[in-house]
Amino acid sequence: MIPRYCRPDMAAVWSDANRLKIMLDIEKHACDAMAREGLVPASCAAAIRKVRPDAINPQRIAEIERGT
Repeated sequence: MIPRYCRPDMAAVWSDANRLKIMLDIEKHACDAMAREGLVPASCAAAIRKVRPDAINPQRIAEIERGT
């Protein structure tokens, strides 16, 4: 998005930080479901549940993705 043409609320919706937060939410739900089915240990689901969205560093993730 071009910042000068975008309102702050809309820019926040499409931000990398928000995209990664949504991905984390999906991973949490998927891991919970896999733990219920016995596909992953419940301790893994519990550990992922503890990850806070504000602990995610979008710049660091982008750096890693550029190298892979």
